[in-house]
Amino acid sequence: MAQSQKITGNVTDAKTGEGLPSVSVMLKGTKTGTTTNAKGEFSITAPSKNGSLIVSLIGYTIKEITIGNQSNIDIQLKKMLKRSMK
Repeated sequence: MAQSQKITGNVTDAKTGEGLPSVSVMLKGTKTGTTTNAKGEFSITAPSKNGSLIVSLIGYTIKEITIGNQSNIDIQLKKMLKRSMK
């Protein structure tokens, strides 16, 4: 039987390095997820190391991170480019 593991980490703005609050951190293919705190920190329990995290915040590009053997994952999100409406 696969052993679950606790994953912790930080989500920051790729340009400024500041922690991003209220970022959605979901286990791919499940309804399991959490959000980052005011400092951009999160903690989630993954059922196996074969999974992936889907990290998203409005105005930023969505990122998929493979868990693997990592127990602490620091993630940088880039702001989406603004498109002009013509």
